[in-house]
Amino acid sequence: MLVNSLMRYKTAVLAGVLLILSLTALHAQLYVTSQFIAVDEVEAGQQYTGEVSVLNGGDREELIRLSLKDHLFTADGRSRYLDPGYVERSNAPWIQFDQDEFTVQPDEEVTARYTVRVPAASSLQGSYWSIIMVESITDSGLNPDEEGLTKVTPSLRFGIQVVTAIGDSGDRDVSFFNPELHMRDSQKTFSVSIENTGERHLNLKSSINLYSDDGVFIGKFSGNKKICYPGTSVRLSVPLASVPMRSLEPGKYRIQFIADGGNDDLFGALYAITLN
Repeated sequence: MLVNSLMRYKTAVLAGVLLILSLTALHAQLYVTSQFIAVDEVEAGQQYTGEVSVLNGGDREELIRLSLKDHLFTADGRSRYLDPGYVERSNAPWIQFDQDEFTVQPDEEVTARYTVRVPAASSLQGSYWSIIMVESITDSGLNPDEEGLTKVTPSLRFGIQVVTAIGDSGDRDVSFFNPELHMRDSQKTFSVSIENTGERHLNLKSSINLYSDDGVFIGKFSGNKKICYPGTSVRLSVPLASVPMRSLEPGKYRIQFIADGGNDDLFGALYAITLN
């Protein structure tokens, strides 16, 4: 529990088609060098700063624009980018850029900072988030259809998720749905969709404990991990690879699917499967 203190921690995970790993190109010569998911744990009424860093490895000046969007996504792959403040748990109204447009010269790295001012409201619980859109608009020009107006054509854009967690507050809960045993890359994989039905974001890491139909433990398998915000859902998948001294023969098995959110945030579901 935090008392008049500020704890900050950062993590980076892939989240949707707009998020890319550090030092991945916006286009051929433009790179992002800052975190792509920034999680800050603070108390209501506090403020903190973050940053967006862009490196220009090309031979021309680049113009960058920052803006805010709300972001919702579902386990079936759908993703929505909405006006800031649309989502109930949006922190977009709390975020202010020091500058929302800046240029980056060739061989230069520029860092733009933003401030998050958390309201001093006792009703705040759990996690709040939004996404900073970073757009390269170097190739913008005059709009020939509307005299005097500028036509903005972003060459590419990516997103930085900004997450504000209010202390250690907020219920943690999930629901499991749509379990499926399927083939992926010539390997049997078990997948489950998980919806965050609580109030706090969860960094979910998937795994499976596999048992024979009569309860004999066979082995543990590890899968992917994803961040999941309240009201969103993700698809977690675990490949059923062979285990030492025993391969997965056809027959009935029991699966204990685990979604580990860290600390005491451990969730699980039991399933029966048949391997052919």
